[in-house]
Amino acid sequence: MSTLGALFLSEIMNIVPCILCWYQRIFMLPLVFILPAGLFPLDTRLVRYALPLTLFGWMIALFHVLVVAGIVPESIRPCTQGIPCKDQQIKRDMYTPEIERVIAQDLADAKALNVTMTPEFFVNGRPLPDFGYDQLKKLVNDAVAKAY
Repeated sequence: MSTLGALFLSEIMNIVPCILCWYQRIFMLPLVFILPAGLFPLDTRLVRYALPLTLFGWMIALFHVLVVAGIVPESIRPCTQGIPCKDQQIKRDMYTPEIERVIAQDLADAKALNVTMTPEFFVNGRPLPDFGYDQLKKLVNDAVAKAY
């Protein structure tokens, strides 16, 4: 799951990872292949391969948390190239003119359409009272029974 999350953030959301993120990925991504290969069929030597990767990745992750928290002194911070750990790219991007234009357009559209709350599901003009599969199924069945 963490592999998919890391790939989603970097490849889909275009959030460039810092150098520590790259090191963590170097140790995490091989586990996607090593763990299933060692579990099916069960190979008791799996720990020999997975544990070092896990421990080194965990140590880098711990160091990364300390960097972000400001506990690691400024002089030994490795995140000086690329995206710094203290500057969160999402916060910076949030205030770019392009994003502000998109948000302003969404607000204008909502106002023009008189949207005052979260949209709901309707079946033949009747709103879905509570969100859920069973509730929607009942509303559809009621509409079908009424129509036929």
